[in-house]
Amino acid sequence: MRDFVFTHIIKPFKGKWLKGFTLLILWTIAFVALPSISGWFLAICSVVFVTANTAFAYLIPSAIIRLLSLFRTATRYFERLENHKTTLSVQQSLQLNIFKSIARLPFIKKQVNNNSSLLENSTHGVDQLLNHILLWILPFTALLLTIAVYFIFLLFFSRVIAIEFIISSAILLFLIPQIIFRRNRILSGKLKSLRVVNHQNLIQSFRGRIEISKYKLEDKAIDSHEKNRLKIEGLEKKLQFNSFNLQLIVGLGFSYIAAFLLWHSSKQPLDAPIAIGIFFGIMAQAELSEILFAGKSERSSVEQEAKDMEALFEEGSIPVKVIQVKSQLKLLSLKDIEAVIPDTTIHIGPISFDIRNSEWVAVYGKTGRGKSTLLNSLFYPEYRENGLITWNDEDELINLPVPAVIYVTQKAYLLTGTLRENFEGYPDEEIAKVLDMVDLTSWWIALPDGLDTWIGENGETLSGGQRKKLLLAQALLKRPQLLVVDEPTAGISTENAIEIFKNIRSDYPDISILMATHMKEFESVVDKVIRI
Repeated sequence: MRDFVFTHIIKPFKGKWLKGFTLLILWTIAFVALPSISGWFLAICSVVFVTANTAFAYLIPSAIIRLLSLFRTATRYFERLENHKTTLSVQQSLQLNIFKSIARLPFIKKQVNNNSSLLENSTHGVDQLLNHILLWILPFTALLLTIAVYFIFLLFFSRVIAIEFIISSAILLFLIPQIIFRRNRILSGKLKSLRVVNHQNLIQSFRGRIEISKYKLEDKAIDSHEKNRLKIEGLEKKLQFNSFNLQLIVGLGFSYIAAFLLWHSSKQPLDAPIAIGIFFGIMAQAELSEILFAGKSERSSVEQEAKDMEALFEEGSIPVKVIQVKSQLKLLSLKDIEAVIPDTTIHIGPISFDIRNSEWVAVYGKTGRGKSTLLNSLFYPEYRENGLITWNDEDELINLPVPAVIYVTQKAYLLTGTLRENFEGYPDEEIAKVLDMVDLTSWWIALPDGLDTWIGENGETLSGGQRKKLLLAQALLKRPQLLVVDEPTAGISTENAIEIFKNIRSDYPDISILMATHMKEFESVVDKVIRI
């Protein structure tokens, strides 16, 4: 955790953190000094009043107290402002790194990783880690420095009192909290697991809301969510109760120390005003400790969040290698391609075939024979066990180059937004032309706002056939040299799909197409069939 915090949080923003931490130390010192001097001053005033001594100069201590009060307020304001600005910058940096790392993950991991878990890492995990730093590490360090300064201050008056103070503080700030923190570790682990499960269930319920409504499962879904919510609330209450107990113990402990040292000071050669000043200084530290432990995040939970993010960063640290080709496609050779699904026994191949310029090839096989896995192996090396991919007998490729080759998968993603936004700023004329090619003209013209119609998250307002056609249209607008399509009939009738591909052949005579299909009817459309 320390290495991660230093590398990704402290080092890139060390100047900003130093400024905020300096202000925090100044505020902490002022927080302790103000009641100490005030207590001393009040005691002095009482003595002066009793003795009727008019020679005492009130002005200087009064001015110091007032200035300390203003200084404490100002340093607190600017410390909060500076540290929260820094925290926001760090948060943006971490979330950007998480996004980059996820984008660089192997394709198979993107497929199997739960999106809600990744979302959990990018939001709650980052927030929890930064809160731990902002509300615990920085204030705790500042408090330790204040205690050290206070210890040195006490040495000038009484070595015995100073030693008693430092030992008592160590017990209250280190020994007792560790006992309670051990209890919290198990509770925090259970709480995190429940939150992840509940988050996943909510997302699944939202995505499957139509099916839930269709089969009258609303009550079941609500009951499941309510049970998880009650469990989460129960664990949160236990953690809050433990935190309250810790605050109470530390607060009462420092109060006891202050009272004991005040009593003990009567046996030491100390003036009453100085003893009272020491008393109020320790009580101020008691208040600081209570504030500190109120914002304490469970260390073990935070450490796990840091480990998860560090593992994600390491996995995504390898830059994505962009494959480029220098020449126009004349011949794509696939030799002895053996495809696998990682961590499974599924194996396809070896398969060899060529694709020439403007040639259409269909990989035919029944459902479950590995057609999608074979296509994936051409783009994602983790799916390929053996085999060579050669472009024009010149370049041996790790994977097919994008955007020279566009892959339309069964689970391809549409942007959340309008129909127009899904075509990346292409002119309306080109969009209309390609939509007509995929038989969507009558549909989009009938939309209430035309191309500016909102299509929802990942095209949720569309049918399966409309999504497939839009994905084909997007790919065609990029004018790839080779278009790879997984199940061209997904959500589309066979007749309609064949008609669309005839339109493509007519308007894009130079394009090569590789498709995976289980429909024999496509044999009449393509130039070559590869059976698996």
